[in-house]
Amino acid sequence: DLDAIAEISYKTLKLGRSLGRKRASVSVSVSGFVPKAHTPFQWERQNSIQELQEKGRRIKSQIHDRALSIAYHEPEQTFLEGVLSRGDKRTCGVILRAWETGARFDSWTEHFNLQRWLEAFEFCGLAPETFTRERSEDETLPWDFIDVGLSKGESFFEAQKVYTNTLQQRALRFLKELEQKIDSLSNQEIADLLRVLLANGTVIESEEELEYWIAFLERLGMQRISNAMEQLALGNSNAINDTKGLLVLIDALKLAHLRKQPKDKSSPDFLKWQEMMQNFTKTERIIKQTTNKNNRQNASRRSKKSGSKEENNSDDKSRDELIGKMTAAGVPPYGPYWNDVMAGYESAGDKIDFVAGWVVDEKRRDEEKESQKEQNQNERSDAQKEKTEPEKKPEKSDQEKIDELRMGKQQQNEEKINSEFQNLGNIKAVEQVAEKKLEKTGRELTDKDIARIKVKIIGGR
Repeated sequence: DLDAIAEISYKTLKLGRSLGRKRASVSVSVSGFVPKAHTPFQWERQNSIQELQEKGRRIKSQIHDRALSIAYHEPEQTFLEGVLSRGDKRTCGVILRAWETGARFDSWTEHFNLQRWLEAFEFCGLAPETFTRERSEDETLPWDFIDVGLSKGESFFEAQKVYTNTLQQRALRFLKELEQKIDSLSNQEIADLLRVLLANGTVIESEEELEYWIAFLERLGMQRISNAMEQLALGNSNAINDTKGLLVLIDALKLAHLRKQPKDKSSPDFLKWQEMMQNFTKTERIIKQTTNKNNRQNASRRSKKSGSKEENNSDDKSRDELIGKMTAAGVPPYGPYWNDVMAGYESAGDKIDFVAGWVVDEKRRDEEKESQKEQNQNERSDAQKEKTEPEKKPEKSDQEKIDELRMGKQQQNEEKINSEFQNLGNIKAVEQVAEKKLEKTGRELTDKDIARIKVKIIGGR
């Protein structure tokens, strides 16, 4: 198949050029196979990342023409697609964890990060290979409860249409294993298999072998119908718990019996055939009447047990209420805290009181968190104020102010005297004059005082 992809690509390019388009080009897009739910391949194993990479390299190695381009979907993205396509409810936690750690727009290659997803699987205690493995035909699949109008039996045989000789052997092996699985087959499954065989929707090429399995299922179906009628004759109508399956099985048996209709309506064989068809119709009517009777009896029993069922419904409502409140409070649906709360709920005697108590406790915890948050904000605000506000100096006393003022004036006197006089003796004499004036008047020397002193010094006084 891999070599055929390159081969058909070259044939397409050659066809384009043969039509007079010398610049013809072909773009091929290839992606790894992903088995999907509700398809004939839902049981198949998906290739690993390494296998997908090797297949991509093999295809690309056969492309040597510039006019032929090939794009191969990233194997890592294909692998994750397969995991999520056939995963069960446990993958919910994986998707949530991947989102919490930054997974966004992962269908775009530039945003995709496989390692983030692998870490999410590890966080949830899951191995992604669990969901890409091969499934057995009798395995219960996560999506079996969804009715898409096609049962597992029909899906399996649809798969055989497109399988090779190897898969043909697998179909035959499945049929042969029915002899060991008779008791585990439901009436619905027998009917589905019989319909598929009647439509020849398998890869069984041998007409003789096909007729053998049709007859085998007919005998099995007739035995189931006979056992059910025997129970009804004994008055054990409650022993029949699959009336819907029985009705479907009767329809399939009627379809199989139609194939045997004799052409000559006047022959004894036709009368026997017609009698059998009438028996099918009578049996169908009896089972429907029994079903209606059982439904009325069950309705009566349900009305008597309504009290206990209301109690159960109340528990279910309480559980849903608890889950809703926990989700609204931002509690992730996994982890120790979630598990502890749900375990406490299951063991609680009064479910309603437990939910109410949890709400009160959660409100108290929220208030404590808000209080602690406000306290932390106040502490940070105080610390910020201490950093930004300058440190206040202590108030000075009157005497300290006077002394400081006096020292300032003395310094001014010294500066003036040193700038006006050079003789050391004169400087000392003038300093004494300045000190006396400062003591008497509290004022420093003025320029007029300096001029007067100079006149005296010049006059010799």
